[in-house]
Amino acid sequence: MTAPFDEQSPTLPAEDIDENVGLWPGDLGTLELDARRALLQLVRGPMITADANKDLWRALLNDRPLIASRLADLFLVLVVKEDDGIAFAQNAPAPDTRIPKAVRSQPLTLIDTILVLMLRRELVGSVGRTFVGREETYGTLAQYRPLAKIDEAAFRKKLDSSWNKLVINGMLLKTDTPERFEVSPVLKLIFSVEDAEAVNAAFDELLEDAAKGHPHDSELLVDDQRSEEAENEGDL
Repeated sequence: MTAPFDEQSPTLPAEDIDENVGLWPGDLGTLELDARRALLQLVRGPMITADANKDLWRALLNDRPLIASRLADLFLVLVVKEDDGIAFAQNAPAPDTRIPKAVRSQPLTLIDTILVLMLRRELVGSVGRTFVGREETYGTLAQYRPLAKIDEAAFRKKLDSSWNKLVINGMLLKTDTPERFEVSPVLKLIFSVEDAEAVNAAFDELLEDAAKGHPHDSELLVDDQRSEEAENEGDL
């Protein structure tokens, strides 16, 4: 009987692995080591990028058909944006109710949506890589606080929560300068152009109504405006 997995167990150095005979006794896999690592990263999410994951990106491009096939067996579709250097897996279209959703999804909150839309606007309007400062971004978003109907301290707390969520999931990338981050190109995929325009228009209308003393339940509005990409990609 095989002993349970032990994180302290020794592992072979990469140079000692003979991929021609498998990565372990009884290994039935056919992909090379880096291609398997790329496949695993796609399943784990949120993405592979050419800049941050050079070896995995190269392996993905070399074995793209096989990796796409393995993902399809898990009800996932491989999406590769070579111009942006991004690849991720999303739920397969489900014309049949027997096809399950492999990737979890969750609605964007009001603050999530406001932050993502602003960062997306910065991304689309920039040439090359896009960098933002946390405090600068928060200052720009202050105009939307009336929509949340909370005080300044609570609004700041919610912004921190949304910001940290994007950092943890690789949508905002840390730089050598504290509190300055690079915006991942994947944020362009969270909302389509049409969705972004619709939500921005809705926010403008809500701000006008709030200024006139006619607030709406904006939180529910935002949840209804989620894009298909956000649902497919899963948790932010």
